[in-house]
Amino acid sequence: MIEKGKKQQARDALLQRNNKVTSLSVQRATALFALWSLSFIAVSQEIEEIVVTAQKREQPAHDVGISITTFTGESIRQLRIYNSEGLANQTPNLQGASFTADPTVMLFAIRGVGQNDFGDHHEGPTAIYVDEAYVGSLGATGFQLFDIERVEVLRGPQGTLFGRNATGGLVHYLTVKPDSVFDAYADASIGEYNQRRLEAAIGGGLSDRARTRLSLLSSRNDGYLENRVGPDVHETDAFAARLQFELDLGQSAGLWLKLYTAEDDDPDVGGFTHRAAAPGPDGLGDFLASDVNADLFGLGSCAGCDALGYRDDDGDPWSGDFDQPGKFNREGTGGTLRLTADLPAFTLTALTDWSELDKSYGEDSDGSPNPLFFFESTQDSTQWSQEIRINGERDALNWTAGVYYLGIDGDYSSRFASPLFDADQLNRFTLETTSWAVFGQLEYDLNADWR
Repeated sequence: MIEKGKKQQARDALLQRNNKVTSLSVQRATALFALWSLSFIAVSQEIEEIVVTAQKREQPAHDVGISITTFTGESIRQLRIYNSEGLANQTPNLQGASFTADPTVMLFAIRGVGQNDFGDHHEGPTAIYVDEAYVGSLGATGFQLFDIERVEVLRGPQGTLFGRNATGGLVHYLTVKPDSVFDAYADASIGEYNQRRLEAAIGGGLSDRARTRLSLLSSRNDGYLENRVGPDVHETDAFAARLQFELDLGQSAGLWLKLYTAEDDDPDVGGFTHRAAAPGPDGLGDFLASDVNADLFGLGSCAGCDALGYRDDDGDPWSGDFDQPGKFNREGTGGTLRLTADLPAFTLTALTDWSELDKSYGEDSDGSPNPLFFFESTQDSTQWSQEIRINGERDALNWTAGVYYLGIDGDYSSRFASPLFDADQLNRFTLETTSWAVFGQLEYDLNADWR
């Protein structure tokens, strides 16, 4: 019995030791799996490096000493950003506004610095660039986004690297450039209000030294703002095309040419939610309560109504009564030519840009079924710009310098009419803008962390 008890104790001790070994092995395996999981998560969550040209040379975005937000072409597609205004919905400190939701005038503001005047002849303090070329006209800054490689939003004054000063900041759109490898895609979407959008591009090498790319866009939809007395408003009928050609001029020089055209033909635009107002104690307009009859101008009215007795009280901002159909017609054409040469001491870049814009816009400004106010404007402008820039680096020093010329010639008109009161004020004017600039910047790396 004693011998049997000793054997049982030995077996129990051996079993206990095996259990400890097994437990340690399980713990070790669990720890190794946890470490592997953390390593996998760390790798999978590693931020993709985005290369930007905010300082006129290629750099990782995190190395640029500018407050910058960058969108890749893939992120733009995933976020379904179809036009320049949609960019503001995803960018901190960037506000965008287009009057009556039509891209007749696109106003950007960065950190509150912007332009509220919707005159076609104005330039905004938040500048717009496309492929390094400045877009001066507010009427040309509202456009469709298609076949985009990257968008960079730079906050704060940009005067030392861009020839046209921008006090608020700038938004830079960069299109997909030609590649020697054949590439083609098409992206089609349909939606409510008979929305039909098609974006497509095709490109590739023509020879060992030449490449080309063609990009197309068509976007249409019926009016989504119900008009109870006429055709629904906010229709879209837009088309755009872009052709690029790139050529290697020897081992150290190159040529890039872009030609583009864009058209908007929207027959029914405009449309405002109606709410009656009357002069307040400070001389400004105050909205009328639904139970107040202001009897404006002694014409007689009703509670909450305007001077002509109209009140939109259905509470639906997506419907109204618009007697005057709006219009938005715009044709834009242009081209950009860039020549580059890598010289022993620096890189020389010459950028020439030309654009023409012909636009007309009209809207029912009173938002009622009565012929009270109507506004329309026209624009016919031409813009030329020329930039010559040199970039260089030596040891810890990077530098950029250049000269810039901008010329804008435009014929404009604005009309404010009130058929009810037989009033019609038409203003026609021309504006010529000529600007010269010399710009430059030096950047010296003090060490790995400071420059």
